Amino acid sequence: MKIEEIQISGFGKWSSAHFTVDQDFQVLTGPNESGKSTLKAFVLGVFFGFPKGRKSDQQLFEPRSGARYGGSLTIACQKGRYRIERMGRTQSTLTVTSLSNGLDLPNPEDFLKALFAPLEAVDYRQIFSFDEGELSQVANLTAGDFDQVLLAYTRPQAQRFLNWATEQKKLAEKAFASGKNGKRPLNLASRAYQKLLQQKQEEEGKYQDYRRLQEEARKLEKQLDRLHELRSHQQAKQAELQDLIDSWPLFVESQKRQESDGLSAQQVLISPEAEEQIRRLDQEGRFLKEQILHNQEDLQTLQSSLQQPAGTGETSQNVQQTLTDFENVQAEGQRLLNQVALTSRLFEGALPRPLSKREKELLTKSTKAFSVAALASGLLALLAFFFGQLLFSGAFVLLTLLSFTGLAVKKRRQKRILERFYPLDLDAVLADQEKLQAAWRNQEDFEKVSSDLALKEAKLREQLVDFNLLQEAQLKNLSTAALQQWTHRFLAENTGQKEQQQRLRLQEALRLQSRLAEKKDAQQRALYGLLAEQSVATLADFYQALKEQKQEQQDGDRVQLIRRQIGEKRLANLQARFEKHGKATEQILQTELAAAKRAVEEQAGQEKGLQQALANNQSARLQLEKDGGLSAVEQALENQASDLKEDFTSYLAESLAEEVVKKAFLGKDGDQGQAVLKQAGAYLAQLTAGRYQEITLVKGKLIVSSGREQGDFGSVPFQAAELSSGSRDLLYLAIRLALAMTLTVEEPLPLLIDDAFVHLDKKRRESALALIQEIATENQVLYWTFDERLESKKALLLSKQ
Repeated sequence: MKIEEIQISGFGKWSSAHFTVDQDFQVLTGPNESGKSTLKAFVLGVFFGFPKGRKSDQQLFEPRSGARYGGSLTIACQKGRYRIERMGRTQSTLTVTSLSNGLDLPNPEDFLKALFAPLEAVDYRQIFSFDEGELSQVANLTAGDFDQVLLAYTRPQAQRFLNWATEQKKLAEKAFASGKNGKRPLNLASRAYQKLLQQKQEEEGKYQDYRRLQEEARKLEKQLDRLHELRSHQQAKQAELQDLIDSWPLFVESQKRQESDGLSAQQVLISPEAEEQIRRLDQEGRFLKEQILHNQEDLQTLQSSLQQPAGTGETSQNVQQTLTDFENVQAEGQRLLNQVALTSRLFEGALPRPLSKREKELLTKSTKAFSVAALASGLLALLAFFFGQLLFSGAFVLLTLLSFTGLAVKKRRQKRILERFYPLDLDAVLADQEKLQAAWRNQEDFEKVSSDLALKEAKLREQLVDFNLLQEAQLKNLSTAALQQWTHRFLAENTGQKEQQQRLRLQEALRLQSRLAEKKDAQQRALYGLLAEQSVATLADFYQALKEQKQEQQDGDRVQLIRRQIGEKRLANLQARFEKHGKATEQILQTELAAAKRAVEEQAGQEKGLQQALANNQSARLQLEKDGGLSAVEQALENQASDLKEDFTSYLAESLAEEVVKKAFLGKDGDQGQAVLKQAGAYLAQLTAGRYQEITLVKGKLIVSSGREQGDFGSVPFQAAELSSGSRDLLYLAIRLALAMTLTVEEPLPLLIDDAFVHLDKKRRESALALIQEIATENQVLYWTFDERLESKKALLLSKQ
């Protein structure tokens, strides 16, 4: 018998481990704690049963990973190849499967017993399995008990048989008679067993049909499971497709909103703080505008009232009229100046002149033509040069240089024009042209108003001189503001109280108008400054940007809601399909869904047919099982065999124990004992290089003869206890190997050796390894060691498992 594979589900440190043993002498190497002894205990456990834990110091090898306890061995023997599987520790399940037909043997325990017959578990462990611990124990024995221990190990279970052999002989005759028609218990039980054997032969034919039905049932169940799994997968696919179709409208809506967001991606983003400030300034401007309009109405009313005669003298009326005209022109000039100043604040320098038609065309006209011409001429120059047309190539190069030069010149001219409007960019310059033109018109009007104002002031001065109100020398020392103050005092002194109050109101209204204009100017500066910071030119643009921003926010919120409703995974699936198929995605989804539904229906029909076939199979098996069948006969036969085995074992032990034990185990004439000692002597001679060549049993004691000659007395004999510890280890090893090789067994059983030579010196260890490699040609040897020198390509490296 040879072990070919070791498969471990869970045993100590090993989980889901697999080892292939393809050598007659298989070395398994690894450092300490790598699981060598655990692996050896696993092999013994599969053969003879796992430890039950009845002893407090017994190692149970519970899986550290929590995997299922147990595993299997694949062996090859004379009957064929088998897989022996034992699962569970406390309630083990043993299965032996023939690898030639895949069938499980009905009585796996009987198979193992026959495989190791006549040895039992204790015999196999004592003879075929040993480690350095057992050799070291032998080395520690005293001289008085060493021979007895070797004798007991050499003859398995010898002491137990010697204890009760004599007392049991008489009891054997009461259980069995040698005649065929004996009425004693063993005779009756034996005839009943023969009858059951006949019944078993009759039932084996039915059993073959039953096993065939079982195999068909397993195949049907596998097909049914596989089909059920396929249908479940197809149903999941169908549900996924239906979800995608249901989510398609939301996905389309999301795409449209994202496209609209993409179109408005370049729109201005107004911050909440800027929005609040601009709205406040806008309201403030509206309020100031209403105040200015209301104050303007009051000014017109007062001016109209003062222009009507109020009974004053002609001189005062003329002066009053001239002063009123002067102040009206002055107010108009102030208004125009404020408008021009408001526009001038947009620029760092003086108020620039508006763009001419030619300049506007230069700024708005694309430079694409120059770029295309430069690239085209450059490409043509390369082609001409490549084909050897140097003249044409030079012309095209010149054309390319001219194109790039024209492009550079145009860029410089555009830059010079834009520098005039700094810090505005091109878009702002184009947008503010109407405002700039209006400012220049106001500036031209202001120049005309300034000329008119000078004429009005000269007329007023002339009237004051003509009416002998002031001398020319006095007028020369009065500024324009002082002239206005003097004239107002004069008119106040020479007009009535009502007219004076009106003029005071008019002055107050004029001052209010000036203050309102200043506030309006400041409001406009602040407003347009904020608008410029937000990259918008007018309030209309600002409110349009807010409207678009709100719509974008609503679209963004809706898109996020749709993404949550659809789910990221489903959305990614739809997006991938949409990128591949576009608008045809929905139709393709419908087609795939219809195909998935048809597949589910077809698989359901196939599954129904398999279920019916399985039901028919089960009915046929139940028909074979209704009378108990082979299983009932085998159970009865097993029970009867168990009883017979127990009874005949007792009978044989009682009747034959005394003679057999004394002959086989006490050194009396026995072929087995002599064969063991002879073979052990040969092994010991090989292990000791001829130093010890013969082993004999004299009066229950082992005697070892030395190969050295001592005169006429021949070789020197030694008792085992007189040997050195290393020689005793070799003696013990020789006896064990000899017993293993001389036992009469059905199969050559493998030897399991776990680092048994660590106490030997280098020379003896090499001799021991050479011997077991020689033995491996007949009996497989599994040798566990931490010695790295034995590692090779054929060795199993446990540390790397």
